[in-house]
Amino acid sequence: MTLDNQLMFLRKNIEIQTNALEIVRLEKTAARVTELAVRRFEAEVLKNQSRIYHVQQSIIETENRINFLVGRFPQPILRNSQQFIDLLPDSISVGIPSQLLQNRPDIRQAELDLAAAKLDVKVARANFYPSLNISGAIGLEAFNASYLISKPGSLLILLEED
Repeated sequence: MTLDNQLMFLRKNIEIQTNALEIVRLEKTAARVTELAVRRFEAEVLKNQSRIYHVQQSIIETENRINFLVGRFPQPILRNSQQFIDLLPDSISVGIPSQLLQNRPDIRQAELDLAAAKLDVKVARANFYPSLNISGAIGLEAFNASYLISKPGSLLILLEED
């Protein structure tokens, strides 16, 4: 439908340029402009006329692609391009990008693969985040038992961090 609208505007533009070309030709006969101005207007009209064929070819190619996707032989597709501007989408999807990522087929497939392997998806997601493990131990550094009570400095506490 966009190509149909391009074609419509292109034809209107050619009509306007053809009228301007006639005006420039009349001005040339009155010796107000040179032949260069006439040739420039002719070139613009011819350029836009050649663009018509390009847009028509694009319309046919697009119709053929649509027919291929539908599974039928190439044929014209009925459409109303006049109401293209007034068309509204049926629904608009909302959400934040992280929610949109969950809709991607490759991410869904990866989650299903994890579920099929009897793994918890939430645990797999949690493993992506950094973790901190703290463990502790108590030891004694005294060789003589009498130092244990009198000197608390013989007590050693070890903290380990992963």
